[in-house]
Amino acid sequence: MNLEIQKLNTFIKGRERVAVCLSGGLDSSTLLAFCVSVLGSENVLAIIGDASYMISDEIEYAKNLSVKLGVCVQEIDVGLDEILNGNPSDRCYLCKFNIFSKARIEAEKKGFKYLFDGSNTDDLVEKRLGDKAKLQLNIESPFVVCNINKQKVRNLATELGLHERVNRASATCLMTRFKTGRAVSLSDLQIIQEAENFLKNLGFNLVRVRCFDSHYEIQTSVNDIGKLNSQEVWQKIKNYFQSKDINKVYPSSTGYKFGCMQEDM
Repeated sequence: MNLEIQKLNTFIKGRERVAVCLSGGLDSSTLLAFCVSVLGSENVLAIIGDASYMISDEIEYAKNLSVKLGVCVQEIDVGLDEILNGNPSDRCYLCKFNIFSKARIEAEKKGFKYLFDGSNTDDLVEKRLGDKAKLQLNIESPFVVCNINKQKVRNLATELGLHERVNRASATCLMTRFKTGRAVSLSDLQIIQEAENFLKNLGFNLVRVRCFDSHYEIQTSVNDIGKLNSQEVWQKIKNYFQSKDINKVYPSSTGYKFGCMQEDM
């Protein structure tokens, strides 16, 4: 056990009973599993927030992992109409504040004083509006406290047997596929969710289907741009979108771009 993981072990032991905001992604899943290994399942609560604009596969994984680890689970509805109705530029703050507020209430009802999220030190590099909510509501980030970055989280996940999460690309909520300032319908969300599932089944790990005013754009990792533009693969993609009555879809020439739909970025 290296120094950072020893420190993490000590930090979590000192909390005795903890609740973890579980999204189903690598970070929060690894944190939940590690907390169980340190404190036992009876002293860990998984809180899973769900909304129409969250990735359904991630939520399902979160539920299954909680059952596998034997922890108590509290599911909460965290959808906000104001996010769907206008996709505001501060949606991440609004969403996180809503999630953490409701999670805090549920955790304290069940006798859990400490509430964790899975942020790691790599997350500090990017501008994340949700961090303000975390500070306001006293949410602790053990990986950050113990100086653990994404690669160290991956290593820990491997040790804990979470192999299916280790190389999976990070997921973000579906609202990030649309320009800020526009309303997003449930039908819009379904189109994006189904299209990205189709592309993942073609072997694209990191993929985003972005909806612009007059067209859709597919962004992949830089390493997958060649595959995306190959005649055989692109024909399959065109056929798929045409089957959904979508004719204006184009491959991104530069690949995945974080925050590209934010009007203020």
